[in-house]
Amino acid sequence: MSDEQGQGDPTWEGEISEFFTQLEIGCMRSAGRYDPPFDLASFECVAARAIGIHDAVKSGYMPRGGPRWSEGKVARFDEWILAGCPRDAAELKRIRAARGKEGASR
Repeated sequence: MSDEQGQGDPTWEGEISEFFTQLEIGCMRSAGRYDPPFDLASFECVAARAIGIHDAVKSGYMPRGGPRWSEGKVARFDEWILAGCPRDAAELKRIRAARGKEGASR
C-alpha cells in the first residue's frame, strides 16, 4: 500500500513499520547519542518517540541524507499517532473500544 492510499487508521504492523528504510534504521542505531539506542525497527521505540519523529520528518530534519517524506506519508504517521500508535489490528480495536468508537470509521 502506498503512503498516499491509506485506508482507515494505520497500524505499526500493517503499514508504519515499512516507513523506515534499512539505511535510516542503521543510521539511528549507530548514532550513539541515545540511551537506550534509537531503534526505528522497534515498535516500542517508535511509539515512545512518535511525536518527536513526526516533528522531525514533517520539518525535513529526518531522514538525513534521504528523500523527505511525502505529505501523505507524514499525514499517515500523524493518523497513527492520533489512533493511539496501535501495533496491530487487535490493538487498534481495543483502543477504539476504550475510546467508545468501536466500529466507527473516520
